[in-house]
Amino acid sequence: MPIVAKTATAALPAEIHADVAILGAGTAGCAAAAAISQAGYKVVVVDLHQIYPSEFRAEKFGERQFAYFDKFGLSDAAREDLTRFEGVWLYNYGRIVDRLRKPEFGVDYGDFVNGLRRALPPGVDLLIGKVQATETGIDQQRLTLAGGTQITARLLVLATGLIDVARRSLGIEKLVTSPAHSLIFGFDLAQPPSAFPFPSLVWYLDRPADRGAYLAVFPIKGRMRVNLFTYKNMADPWVKNFRVDPAASLHALIPGFERHFGRLEITGPVAVRPIDLLETRNYLQPGVVLIGDAFMTTCPTTGTGIDRAFGDVEALVRHLPDWLATPGMDIDKIDAFYKDPVKTERDMLALRSSLRDRNMRMNVGLVGRARRIKHIVQIRGGYELRTLTRTVRQVAGLRAP
Repeated sequence: MPIVAKTATAALPAEIHADVAILGAGTAGCAAAAAISQAGYKVVVVDLHQIYPSEFRAEKFGERQFAYFDKFGLSDAAREDLTRFEGVWLYNYGRIVDRLRKPEFGVDYGDFVNGLRRALPPGVDLLIGKVQATETGIDQQRLTLAGGTQITARLLVLATGLIDVARRSLGIEKLVTSPAHSLIFGFDLAQPPSAFPFPSLVWYLDRPADRGAYLAVFPIKGRMRVNLFTYKNMADPWVKNFRVDPAASLHALIPGFERHFGRLEITGPVAVRPIDLLETRNYLQPGVVLIGDAFMTTCPTTGTGIDRAFGDVEALVRHLPDWLATPGMDIDKIDAFYKDPVKTERDMLALRSSLRDRNMRMNVGLVGRARRIKHIVQIRGGYELRTLTRTVRQVAGLRAP
């Protein structure tokens, strides 16, 4: 039977042995635990919080991300806490340019993670407690919990996100490569989803002076949620005004919205999340692997964070059988994970898109204007091609015998 310690004071054995120990039971940690257990290995997961706290992050998934939950055996649990909506309207260049018919999902991240925890397979031990000591090496990884319980494993996986305690204890350094890269806002609307004609909406911010990317409006469990992605910083006058009068500031940022869909009415607290782009140094150590945001961060504006985390889990599961088939967990084995070609390409593309999108939006000079014009031509061409394709298919359908 799996060991499930739901409180930090629950009685635990003096020793727990596993093939893999995972620190962090967020989305990446739960996905890794489920996937590794599916592959037939013994897994123990340790997290500080009995109930994952409410957190402003990853509030919308696409079909591609949901497919990972299915692959890891967590799709049934994911469905319980996801709000599915059919399609998204795109507003750009002063008009509705497309109505995409693809399902997406809104999610309260805290509720979602707690649902994934409950769905972890029987082969996973979930322990709630504080790690007081960490010893790593080629042959064995050892964690000592506050109550004295010792966990030994062949491999230690850090899925701790932005929390630095475990990384610092191992001498793994964090490097900020793009400070104050972006600023993300999240809030609810007073109007229910039924008040809007669209299933969800992405409203692009085209004026460089606004230092913005886009506004996403989508449902989560009967309420309408907004994620506003900007490249502002906390000292920006707009941000200060937004704190005082969010409705007026938002209305000034998206002129024309009221004409199409009515005035937005904000209700409840406004969450603000500043984003730095981070990389790690001295991460190549025997017996230790970092996945997801524990390894690096990219801008949420690009929507690549969940893809990177799940891609890391896939890469880990690809290499794990060879690693565990032979003694030791030396640097050469660990290096194969970080040099995995699929992982490295995904990381590179995510970082490149984070930097490119910000530079394109922020650069008000001739180079920036040229890039934006090129981007507009490419995007408009895509819109027109999709519209033409749909029209041809509709006409062909009408003419079919």
